[in-house]
Amino acid sequence: MKARETSKERGLESFLIKIDKRFLENQAKEIFPLAALYVENADKMIKTIRPKTIVFFSEKNFTEKSLGQIAKIYNIETFLFFPSNNTDVQDITGFNVADNILVTGDYMKKKITNHGIDRKKIKVVGDPRVKSYTLLSESEVKSFKRKHGVPLNKKIVIAMSLYSTEVVSEEEKRLFLMNASDAVSKFYDTILVIKPHPNEDQQLLEGQLRQWNLKAILVDKYTNLYHLISLSKAVLFIWSMTGFEAMMLNKPTIAINVFNKKYDTY
Repeated sequence: MKARETSKERGLESFLIKIDKRFLENQAKEIFPLAALYVENADKMIKTIRPKTIVFFSEKNFTEKSLGQIAKIYNIETFLFFPSNNTDVQDITGFNVADNILVTGDYMKKKITNHGIDRKKIKVVGDPRVKSYTLLSESEVKSFKRKHGVPLNKKIVIAMSLYSTEVVSEEEKRLFLMNASDAVSKFYDTILVIKPHPNEDQQLLEGQLRQWNLKAILVDKYTNLYHLISLSKAVLFIWSMTGFEAMMLNKPTIAINVFNKKYDTY
């Protein structure tokens, strides 16, 4: 009985090996030419531009990976700027695209070192956005308000909009903004200012606000975020790094989670 089971197991194993072999052959036909194309393009790019240094902001794309490998052949120093303070390093592919890793603080340096990365490669450079932040003067505040149509006598509460995805649906976005608008409307001296996400379609958002009959001031999505935070009395959001940035600037923050989601799973 045991011999027959072993024979069946061997037959199944042989069958799976044949499937795997066909799968791998098909994958090889597609992947190897594509990989060769990326490497060739990276080589041509470096030969044409002749950079002294290359700075990466990601290591997940084939373009960065190819450039990083070719740069080593030509002894070109490379840097990976890793701006996040809360990304799970388990999601990172290994920090092997560059010679040096630039992080915003000692916390991330420790976290990446614990992940097995050589600490000599990691350099703490701070966050250039925070370094450049300065409080607006009274005249700058008035100028900013006039530019964006905010009454001078009104206090500002910011709602951080998001484009619709599988994580945040359009309905969740609508309920968030409606709740934010309703809450702010109860204070006669305060006005809601909506800041679009940098990747959000501004015209689409304008149409949604009209459709939802939502009263608020919508600023351009490229408006300086730190200037906007400095003007605000509070920052409202669903799920955004702006919450951390506002707390760093000692501004009250409120997360409105209308569907009671566990966003730390994303």
